[in-house]
Amino acid sequence: MAGAYCKFCDRRCFVYRQVIVGGEVIWSGHMATCGKGREWDRRQLGVDCDSAHNPYAVEAPHIRRMDGDGTDYCDACDWTADDSLSDAEADASWNAAHAQVEAR
Repeated sequence: MAGAYCKFCDRRCFVYRQVIVGGEVIWSGHMATCGKGREWDRRQLGVDCDSAHNPYAVEAPHIRRMDGDGTDYCDACDWTADDSLSDAEADASWNAAHAQVEAR
């Protein structure tokens, strides 16, 4: 990208992104971060740099937490276990839900 300038803002406003559909990368390249460049990317690809996949982003860690009403939850996914479960049941539910995450 050295030397490439955006035709909309005349700056080097690009970031590398991928468009993924059904688990398959259908496009990869540089997307603009300026307003007019984002609009152009949305018209051309249906996404802009904020909604396209960033292959360099660090995945959020899966951390088990408890909120004020006793519900366990995960910061990074939809997993929850309310206080009607025993500790052993909540542990088993957490382990089952996150086995694939830890296998990566």
